[in-house]
Amino acid sequence: MKLKILRTIQMKSFLKLTKCLRLSMLFIMAMALTTTITNALDISLDNTISLEQGTDCQKGAVYRLGTETKYNGKAIDLLLEIMNEDNEYHTLMKKACLNVADGILNTFLRDNDEGDNRAFMDFKISPVAKGTTTSLPVDRITLVGFDLDSTGTATTDTDDIYMKSPTKGYVNSTVSHVTYMEGDFGDGYNIRLKGQSSGDCSDSAGAPDPTCRGGGIASFGTEGANKVDYVYLRVQNDNAYGEESAESKSARLIQISFKKLDIIPILNGTDYGDLPASYGEASHKISIATVLGYGDVADDDSNKEHHSINADADDNASSGSKGNFDDEDAVSIENQEANTSTFLMKIGDTYTFNIGTSGNGYLNAWIDFNGDGDFDDDGEKILDEKAINSKLAMNTAVEINIPQDAHEGTSYARFRFSENKGVGSSGDGGVGEVEDYKIIFKQDAKPAIGLIKKAKVDGKGKVGDTITYTFSVKNLGNVTLHDVYIEDARIGVSHLTVPNIEAGEIKTVTAMYTITQKDVVTGSVSNQAKVTGMSPKNVKVTDLSDGSSYTKDGTTKTEDLTETPAIGMIKKGNISSGKSVGDSILYTFSVKNLGDVALHDVYIEDARIGVSHLAVPNLAAGEIKTVTVTYTITQQDVDTGSVSNQAKVIGMSPNNEKVTDLSDGSSYTKDGTTITDGLTQIPSIGLIKKAKVGGKGVKGDTITYTFSVKNLGNVTLHNVYIEDARIGISHLTVPNLAAGEIKTVTATYIITQQDMKVGGVNNQAKVIASSPKNVQVTDLSDGDSFTNDNIIITNVATPTPTVTPTPTVTPTPTVTPTPTVTPTPTVKPIVPLSCSNAHAPVAHNDAKTAKVNETVTVNVKHNDASQMPLDRTSIRLIDASGDEVTTLDVEGKGTWDVDTDTGNVSFNPVDDFAGRVSVAYHVKDNCGKVSNSARVTITYNATCSNVTDSGATLGTLSMLILMILTGVIGLYYVRKEELRG
Repeated sequence: MKLKILRTIQMKSFLKLTKCLRLSMLFIMAMALTTTITNALDISLDNTISLEQGTDCQKGAVYRLGTETKYNGKAIDLLLEIMNEDNEYHTLMKKACLNVADGILNTFLRDNDEGDNRAFMDFKISPVAKGTTTSLPVDRITLVGFDLDSTGTATTDTDDIYMKSPTKGYVNSTVSHVTYMEGDFGDGYNIRLKGQSSGDCSDSAGAPDPTCRGGGIASFGTEGANKVDYVYLRVQNDNAYGEESAESKSARLIQISFKKLDIIPILNGTDYGDLPASYGEASHKISIATVLGYGDVADDDSNKEHHSINADADDNASSGSKGNFDDEDAVSIENQEANTSTFLMKIGDTYTFNIGTSGNGYLNAWIDFNGDGDFDDDGEKILDEKAINSKLAMNTAVEINIPQDAHEGTSYARFRFSENKGVGSSGDGGVGEVEDYKIIFKQDAKPAIGLIKKAKVDGKGKVGDTITYTFSVKNLGNVTLHDVYIEDARIGVSHLTVPNIEAGEIKTVTAMYTITQKDVVTGSVSNQAKVTGMSPKNVKVTDLSDGSSYTKDGTTKTEDLTETPAIGMIKKGNISSGKSVGDSILYTFSVKNLGDVALHDVYIEDARIGVSHLAVPNLAAGEIKTVTVTYTITQQDVDTGSVSNQAKVIGMSPNNEKVTDLSDGSSYTKDGTTITDGLTQIPSIGLIKKAKVGGKGVKGDTITYTFSVKNLGNVTLHNVYIEDARIGISHLTVPNLAAGEIKTVTATYIITQQDMKVGGVNNQAKVIASSPKNVQVTDLSDGDSFTNDNIIITNVATPTPTVTPTPTVTPTPTVTPTPTVTPTPTVKPIVPLSCSNAHAPVAHNDAKTAKVNETVTVNVKHNDASQMPLDRTSIRLIDASGDEVTTLDVEGKGTWDVDTDTGNVSFNPVDDFAGRVSVAYHVKDNCGKVSNSARVTITYNATCSNVTDSGATLGTLSMLILMILTGVIGLYYVRKEELRG
């Protein structure tokens, strides 16, 4: 693939000078047209050659080639200097390696050294004044290589020509055996015309064969266009009969012509325009005699795109073996060439178009002033059939003034130079060339900018929601703006970058802003942004935003903010000291502002604990404030076992909207009662029973019992009553008792003969009560202590003994003395029983009969005697080792158990056990005194089935009868007479 030729133009770039200009509609206001002539050159050698310096065919050798040509009236010669060589022709052949014949330069190549088989010579060819070494730059030099071929790969390689840019290379555009190549070929050569690789050509000046010919045109020199002071040329064959060749006298011949006529046969392509399709297609047959520009013939565009928006479709290389390059070189404005086929022009200025031509023809030019996609409008043809009749390179200047009301924007221009007259803006124009250009019309630099700012509230406009700000920035001027940015301190934007903006263009950027508490309180966000931009000449332009206009300035006010006041409260209770009446509970109220506005006049109500207006400091949104209250525990609280209450908090928003919440124990958003249940209920009761004997304590007298009942716990007791079966009391009611309170009730008892017989009344009362939670508490009475339980024994008088009658005196004369009367016994004082003088309990045996498999429960204490109350929980069984137990297993019989709550003893037999089982036990009284050991015996009797004598023989003395006993199987011999009945 060929690489694009890089052309160096030693001029200042017009783009750099005019890049800030904006274009508009163009109309010719005034036009001045002038033509200047520069001699075009067609060099014909006069067949003379002389070595001016150096050694023939060696590096540094300089030859003078005589010509028949004059340039601007001055005769010229060509100086040819060998810049470098690898050529043994002169040494081997003993002949000059250069000669001239028939106006053609003949170059001979032969390789005969070791190494590669290549032979070449590098030439620098310079036009000079005839007979001197004075440089005489010319407008153009044409180079043509003849008969570029080889003698086959077995003998030689191809004859090749190398050139350096800006020289243009050409080969036949239809069929060519010479290959056009571009690349880095060393020593600065970047164009190679590689000869025919197989076969022998028959190409000569007299009998041209375009397929074996390649050429070049140089129109640029060190001082610019049409000032060619030298060209470089290399002739080379990569296998010029090297060492391996048997033909020691053979050599390669490459012929060079400088005549314009000799390049014509290979210039057979077509040049096309490359404007957008609306302008139509324009084409010309390529010729060296009718050329637009400096003299470089157009390349063949047959294989290229013919339309493009930038008018540069034929500027780029295409595939194939032909030369391809940017041939748009004819037009400049005030000596400034187009940049990539584009001119920048400022409306209102006057410009001079310089149009270069080489050869004869008619010059036409069009500009689409109104940008409507054609050249059909009046005044759009700026040159009409300008006749140019010369073999010289010429420049035609057209002066155009761009009016102030011209259309701003992109337009196009077309230039055609043709042999024929009557050529329009499109179609086939015959022999000639067409060049198309893009023109951008711009106004004077008037930078200006405008900003519209719009706001959209995301969500409901609450604290934490966002506002999306959309900034639309418009370039109101006619130049591109760069370094554009936006500032908006109110929403925290300091340097929001906006991309570069072309004239008239709008760019949009966005920024997010989070709504604050202050915004919600205010009810809106009011702000104004500022946009800043820089023109191409770094002129700063600014604008303050508006809500709807790019040319006005106004504040953007976002009012869709929602004030959502809300409040929540958590209430916790902590018993700070003790758990009884008079102790305290510390209540902590945590109040949180759940809304998005500040709250004021905040206070708490809690009637249950006596709080009516507990002030809370003002609350910012999201803020939590804590206050505390101490509450003294009451008897009612203890009786209840807890303090249950719920507080209420009230607050006011900035708009004096009231918000409330009922407290919860753990959540600001829920409502629930706070229960402080760490209060300990300790129900307890005590009973003191005292007796006072009325009279002498004899039968019929009264004993008055005083029962003092005390609430020993910390809760109120209700349903209080006393039982004392010994003196006939089953339910003696006592009023409700507050904690620590003592209530007294009395009862009377009539002394009986039995009481006197036993010497006193032995009894113990029991008090029963219920706590607020209906926990029952009891106590057995004591004589002097609410916490002890001792039986009270009230002594009474013993019966008076009967006086024995005086016996009858046997009559005697002696007087019988009067008998002494037995004194009335003295009533013993009543000494109350206590643990110190009471006897130990006496336990008595118990016996029961039961059926097989029946569980038997025995109240063993019912017949046990004791002066002091028995302790039912103290009953214990005694095992074989003498140890006290509550459970005792009897192997093969069953298990004894003591119910320590009731004092009952139970036996659970094994299945089908029959027989007797017993266990020892003892019991204690309330003083801890232990009774003797007594036994509990249970007999399990087996039951028998009825027996008949059916089938029995009465004659036998006895018979074996199988008896089935309940739970027992065995043998029993029954006598015959036992069967009867």
